[in-house]
Amino acid sequence: MSIKEKLNMKNIIVIFISLLLCKVSISNAEEILVPLPLDLTTFENALESDSFVVLDTRSAKEFAEGHIRKSVFLGIDGSFDTWLSTAIPDKNQFLLVIANEGKEKEILQKLGKSGYFHVKGFLKGGIDTWIKAGKKLDKVKEAGAGDLEKVISRKNKRIIDVRKPDEYQQGHLITALNNPLSDLPVWETEIHNKNTFYVYCASGYRSMIAVSLLQLKGAKNVVNVKGGYKAIQANKNLKIESK
Repeated sequence: MSIKEKLNMKNIIVIFISLLLCKVSISNAEEILVPLPLDLTTFENALESDSFVVLDTRSAKEFAEGHIRKSVFLGIDGSFDTWLSTAIPDKNQFLLVIANEGKEKEILQKLGKSGYFHVKGFLKGGIDTWIKAGKKLDKVKEAGAGDLEKVISRKNKRIIDVRKPDEYQQGHLITALNNPLSDLPVWETEIHNKNTFYVYCASGYRSMIAVSLLQLKGAKNVVNVKGGYKAIQANKNLKIESK
């Protein structure tokens, strides 16, 4: 066999091995992306461990009405990919997932593509399983734009705008402080239970993420503003300023 033939054979072998490794890699990824339903007991036992956090992928409305403790909100029908690394900064975080039926595979695919592989599974039957078992649900305090009319002049309250700085500069509720969601690890230390904190974004998605993360850190007096800046802007009794 000539040197040229040997080199060609070597290249063929290298290509074959590369394709084989690629196939194995894809196979492993698909195995990771298989939704794993957990019964209530298994889910609860994992929840008792300090290693696990619950990722609740339902809507902001559903999350506010009732969620399992140690839950972080990140609705699958919102900007899930954009805010995943903010909601769950550590890709090695062990996760339990709450999802509406039929969304499980989509959620795992998104998590896998972003490098989050430590997912124990989903609560079989979703939040309904938890409710039917008579388990306690935590809730999110909420206020409408109309409620802000009554509290805006009160002491011991702060209003936080978690939108991006450019959004804030274009217009915001008077007295609101701009603490972007992306910078939450920087300003979360300012949250304490002496004051009540009203949190808003553009429409309610980012503010719910922020509220859930603050609750996870132990904050109690945190209120989500329903409808966000859109609702505030539509209320003629609330003063808007820009800078």
